[in-house]
Amino acid sequence: EACEAGTAPETGCPAGVDFGGSQTNMWFGEVRQFWRYRIGCDNYTADTSELEDDEAVVSCHTGAFLWWSFPMWVPCAALLFALLFYYLAKTMEARDRGSSKTRAQWAIRLFLSSIIFFMAVTWCAASVAGAGLGVARTVEFAMLLFIVVTTAVVGNTVGWGRVGKTAQSLPIYRKLASYSEGFWDYVKAFALWGLGWLAIPTFLALSAANQAARKALPFTLPPDAPGLLTAHGAQLWARLRTWHWASVISKTTFWSLAYLILQVIVMQLVVVFFAFLNEALSDFHTGVVCAIFAGVGLLMFMIPIIPGVPVYIACGAVIPASTMSQANPHWSDNMQPGDEVPKEFWVGLVYATLVGFALKLTAVALEQELIGRQFGNYVAVRSFIRINSLEMRATRRILRRPGINTAKCAILVGGPDWPTSVTTGILKLNLLQMLLGTTPILPLIAASTAAGGMQLLKTKGDLYDSITVIVTFLSFLAQTASTLLAMYFIERTSTQYAAELAAEPPDEEVLAHDERQAAFSKAQRDGTNWSSAGVPLWPKVTIITSALMLAGACYLSVVATCFEPFSVSQRISDLPGGTVFGLVRPMGWVVIGLFVGGWVLRYIYRRWAVARARSWLRASTVDASISDASPPPPPPPLELEVVQGPRCDVYVSDSPVGSPTSSPPPAASRAAPPDISVSRDVSRV
Repeated sequence: EACEAGTAPETGCPAGVDFGGSQTNMWFGEVRQFWRYRIGCDNYTADTSELEDDEAVVSCHTGAFLWWSFPMWVPCAALLFALLFYYLAKTMEARDRGSSKTRAQWAIRLFLSSIIFFMAVTWCAASVAGAGLGVARTVEFAMLLFIVVTTAVVGNTVGWGRVGKTAQSLPIYRKLASYSEGFWDYVKAFALWGLGWLAIPTFLALSAANQAARKALPFTLPPDAPGLLTAHGAQLWARLRTWHWASVISKTTFWSLAYLILQVIVMQLVVVFFAFLNEALSDFHTGVVCAIFAGVGLLMFMIPIIPGVPVYIACGAVIPASTMSQANPHWSDNMQPGDEVPKEFWVGLVYATLVGFALKLTAVALEQELIGRQFGNYVAVRSFIRINSLEMRATRRILRRPGINTAKCAILVGGPDWPTSVTTGILKLNLLQMLLGTTPILPLIAASTAAGGMQLLKTKGDLYDSITVIVTFLSFLAQTASTLLAMYFIERTSTQYAAELAAEPPDEEVLAHDERQAAFSKAQRDGTNWSSAGVPLWPKVTIITSALMLAGACYLSVVATCFEPFSVSQRISDLPGGTVFGLVRPMGWVVIGLFVGGWVLRYIYRRWAVARARSWLRASTVDASISDASPPPPPPPLELEVVQGPRCDVYVSDSPVGSPTSSPPPAASRAAPPDISVSRDVSRV
């Protein structure tokens, strides 16, 4: 405080920090040192890259950055919670009108929208992970917190019992449920995978403690339900007992594998591979580097799970490094903080942008024509992309529009690279139009290559370190916005033109395939149900163990530092031990072990589930054929009689319910009874 007031204390003020407020508000130089000093960091004047072994200091430096950037995080958080409170306001509005169904509808939209938003942001965060700034981990943790808050709001505002009952009547539920018979199990599995493993037992334990206190202590409320649990706890327990636990637990492994593949393969292995390529090509001519990288990058584009953004980031690190090495082989050692950036760097950045753009267009052409158009002849492939669904028809309608328009470009730019291009080939769309609609991706490629290029300079000056952060965030925001816009336009088109899209002739082969697949899925769902007869114990233990191992790997990857900080601009020799294995810390090996073990157990369970479904389906087919070949003989006719009652006459007939009765026999001594038919079932009579 004395330094800020301009009065130096006896211990003196820290050198290099201007407490007079004259510095610019950029994260470098005096501003960075000021905030690090304010929160008590050691070595507050040192570069973070020089302190990688001191995790405490690095964490303190990160805390200083968060304090400085706090005004930026406030509107981001406000935007997310604005969405939350918008849906909450609509829910309360429906409650005030007395419409419980509408209230639950808004709650369901909120919950499903938050899940879809989380998946989109996670994919985009994994895409920019190659910049090595820890952006992905921060974004994913923030989104997970948003999901937790959303879940709590929905559960306490409406109640999950009412939400579950109302969901089945909603168009959005029926649309999503049409994708899979066990769609709702995916939602349950997502909640269970996120925090359910901890939240559900904790809630039941607190409910039991609450009920015990009510029974034992005289000054508390009386028990609101018989048994060990309170009324809310008993309702939750009753709902949990109705779950198809084999399906739910199996689907938690799906969410775990999806997250771990993005975390381990996309965010770690891809970055390490491109760093190795950067080091291997350092002595080659720039033209050779561009050619080799184009071939390698094209192969990376052919892998379905790898986004294009890591390729662009690596391109921005490899090619500018080559252009600068051609002019000065020792540029990295000779360039000092504050020196002017060589013009070869900017030339290499332009080259990298052009190479990345050419790679994208080439990949679009190859994936569409060689993969999508050829594999589109297979019925199973067309069924997999749900070619008869309204969403796919809406996508085709948007992409068939000639020229460049916002909806078309949002799908081609914001959609996942490999799946989008292959889908356009399956839909038999025009290649030139798809290439034209992909051209607006050039600014995103330029931002991504700049993020990779700035990695080469961030240790050469604080300004470049700040620019790296800014450019990476811009790349992430652009990718996220494109992805969300793509989903918005597809949903809007499928709703606006629902009648026209539904009138389009369906793919008959796919319809027949879907019917067979639906029968198999139903057999698998029924056959693996734990309440079914003949389900052994070992599959239950196998899938539960797999789910726990994979979920544990996910949790460890979030709360622990499993891998060394690394970016595409670094060298493999910079890792501990000088090998690629130095990337993995001890806790990282635990995560990898849990991942491999959980995947193997899941594979074993899946093989058993498929065999079980086939045997179940064969048994059902045999039963149906026996039923069709040997219909039961008709029952003997009932003997007609008239029964005298105290107040009325009842005429018993063997006619089906609702059919006219026959006339009484001529020998009947009474008048014809009224036209009444009753069931042959004695109990119903």
